[in-house]
Amino acid sequence: HLSDKPDSMRIRVSVPKGMTNISNGVLRRQTESRTHTTTEWYVSYPITTYCIALNIGDYVHLTDQRLRGSDTLKLHYYSKPYDLEQGRKLFRHVKPMLSVFEKYFGPYPFSRDGLTVMESIYPMEHQGAVTFGSLFNPFNSDRYDSADILRTMWHEVAHEWWGNHITVKDYADMWVHEAFATYAEALAYRELQGPEAALRYLNGSPPDNKQAIIGTYGVNDFHMGDMYTKGALMLHTLQHVINNDTVWFGLLRSIQTQFAHQTITSDDVIQFINDYTKTDYTAFFRQYLNHPAIPQLLLKFERRGKDTVVLYRWKTDEPAF
Repeated sequence: HLSDKPDSMRIRVSVPKGMTNISNGVLRRQTESRTHTTTEWYVSYPITTYCIALNIGDYVHLTDQRLRGSDTLKLHYYSKPYDLEQGRKLFRHVKPMLSVFEKYFGPYPFSRDGLTVMESIYPMEHQGAVTFGSLFNPFNSDRYDSADILRTMWHEVAHEWWGNHITVKDYADMWVHEAFATYAEALAYRELQGPEAALRYLNGSPPDNKQAIIGTYGVNDFHMGDMYTKGALMLHTLQHVINNDTVWFGLLRSIQTQFAHQTITSDDVIQFINDYTKTDYTAFFRQYLNHPAIPQLLLKFERRGKDTVVLYRWKTDEPAF
């Protein structure tokens, strides 16, 4: 149900008694009848349709809050009753995670609606109602992979900035969502577990380099592929090419400010980076995004008298790389 405000939405759901529904935004009202429970949720920000959430089940609800200056961010956690112990362990990581992302990307974008982190059947970046997947491993019920679930939570919450606050116009440009969210995982590792953990993570999943990251426009071309790992490595590379973390992280925060609550394209992001850094990185992005192969640095060593001469050239698809 669309409200009277153009940038807001109401979600009203009735479920059988004993069950509950968690959706985006703020729970405005919950009413009980003899047979059903009805919840009314209110989203006060623009929201992309694929991020609308209906999570229906038997949930335990925990609440918390995070103080940031004079602002209070309301936090809501939901887990299945039989997963509550593992859920509590995971939820303790939410505040440190938010500190990292706000440090590098800017304030949490949906402060009025708060942040919900919940268990569900699969991970997904539902705006303001992020799911990290299931705390129960159906393939091995004795194994609780807390590290993997924590990393998944980092990724999905990072989409609040990269995917929900700024959203691409076409699925072909989904690297803007997934590359930055995967790169955010590396940032969380670096800040919370140390730089060696970040490097292990970045080097732990080499890309296939068999398909271009950017897909075909206008046909909902969404192929998972390398937009995650290769995209994150591309951003990590660009950070070191720029070689100035003040500029780099200022750039990331400025992207969030410039394109807040907008739909954008790859070209928008690349042009903004070029303008902000006063350097043309167009060929850099085209090589990594539009071609499967990664650049190869070719070296040749020659002995000239007492000297060793090193000759080099790049083997690329983009001549201007």
